[in-house]
Amino acid sequence: MTMDTWQKFFTEEKLDAHRVWMESRSGEGRMVIEGACLRGAKLAELVLVGAHFCRCDLSGADLSRAWLTETEWEDCSLQQAQLVGVMFSSSRLSKSRLNQADLRDADLSGCRISNTRFVGAQLSASNFTKSLLTAVDFTEASLDGAKLIKATLLDCSLNGSSLFQVQTDHAQLTHVDLRGAQVDALEISGTMFSRCGFYGLNGTPFVFDSYTVTEPDFSPSFDGSGVTDAAKVFSLFASLEI
Repeated sequence: MTMDTWQKFFTEEKLDAHRVWMESRSGEGRMVIEGACLRGAKLAELVLVGAHFCRCDLSGADLSRAWLTETEWEDCSLQQAQLVGVMFSSSRLSKSRLNQADLRDADLSGCRISNTRFVGAQLSASNFTKSLLTAVDFTEASLDGAKLIKATLLDCSLNGSSLFQVQTDHAQLTHVDLRGAQVDALEISGTMFSRCGFYGLNGTPFVFDSYTVTEPDFSPSFDGSGVTDAAKVFSLFASLEI
């Protein structure tokens, strides 16, 4: 039986060696994959805690419910990948692409994610609690029911995204593009918004507790020309305060 190209990277011998490494976190055996074409790989429910992927193409791969905590991803493509219920907690992702990927119910808590794109991704009920997100692009992504509790977002884009019932308790958003986002029932409590773009928001959020707004920008191009005082945001969000 012919082995698919991706299978040679995940032989029983290599998986066993990684399991041994997982127990001690020292010595040889750690799964480190660089420059590999893993398109369409069937890796659902795979356990690869602490693995490292660099310049790998996993476009269209199935990693549903895989256990990938504490992994590292650098310059990888996971576009259109199946990542439903995947465990990514405490991982690092940089310069990677997850456009149109399905990450419903994914756990990305405690992650450090930078210069990574989730454009058009399905992120409903995903968990970003206590994650640090820098220059992350969620344009037109669906984050309905997601958790951004105590998350930090710096220079990110949520332009045109769906944020229905997203929990933002004590999250910090700095220079985040919210233009055109659907914020109906967005849950705000102790949230901090600094230099964010608010033009064209749709819907009305739920305000459960006090929140902070500084230098909100209502310009259509989010270029700083529409910076005004916080009162405009407070008025915009006021109608359904609880």
